[in-house]
Formats: sequence, structure tokens, C-alpha cells
Amino acid sequence: MLYELSQNALIRGIGRVIGRVAVFKERVRDYYFDVILSQYQCIECGGPLLMTDQSECACSCGKIFDPTIAFQKSPCCQAHLVKKTFHYVCSRCNAVVPSRFLFDEKVFDASYFKKMMRESRKRANEKREEIRRLLAGSRSRIGTCFP
Repeated sequence: MLYELSQNALIRGIGRVIGRVAVFKERVRDYYFDVILSQYQCIECGGPLLMTDQSECACSCGKIFDPTIAFQKSPCCQAHLVKKTFHYVCSRCNAVVPSRFLFDEKVFDASYFKKMMRESRKRANEKREEIRRLLAGSRSRIGTCFP
């Protein structure tokens, strides 16, 4: 069966397609950041910026910073943004704000997280209670008479 799959031209070609899609995605990402950063200048020297990592840009002067915090404001009240673990929020009202400077941003969903944590804690408590019941039922009866 594996031999038959390896002889299929479509199956053999999928690796090349996946590789080309990855290269195309990287080019699109680079172009996206070139366009986005072209309208901003370094906060230190006023020079051009280059995206160097996730949520990080740099200038030829050596300044490295988070462009979302430096340049983007909250759409609700124009306040500065604050970086949390998985997202950015408005510094005044804590509303989640998607970053324009992230290409593959995965926004953290707080309500989903709360629900999952609540269910996880409930399962853990139920498991602890079951263990307590089993232990209580298996205790020896020292000092009692058995017929």
C-alpha cells in the first residue's frame, strides 16, 4: 500500500507544493511588514524599521522595540496598549486589541479560557472526592470485633 502511494504523482508532488506555499507565505509576510513599517520611523533616531521577530522591530541604530506598544493606540479611547501573555489590551478599559504588527496573531479568548479552567477545576475536585471516598472505604477497622 505504501509503495502504491509513493508511486502516485500527486502524493509525490505534495511536498513541493507545501514547500512553495511556505516560501510564498514568508514573502507575503515580509511584504506585509515592509508596507506596515514604511509609515513609521525609529523612536530613537527616526530611521527606517525592519521587523526582526514576533512583536519586535529594529532600526540600524540598534534600537529594538515592540511596534504595537510604540505606535498602535486603542481604538476605543486612543490609550496606550499593554502586552499580555497572548494579546494586547487597552490600558484604560482592558479591551483586547488585535495588533497590526503581528502576521499570524492568535488572540487569546478569555471567556473560553475561563470556561475551560472552570471545567478542569471541577474535574480535578471530583477526582479528589472520589479518591477520598475510596480511601475512607478501605480503612482498616482496628479495635473492632469481627464475628
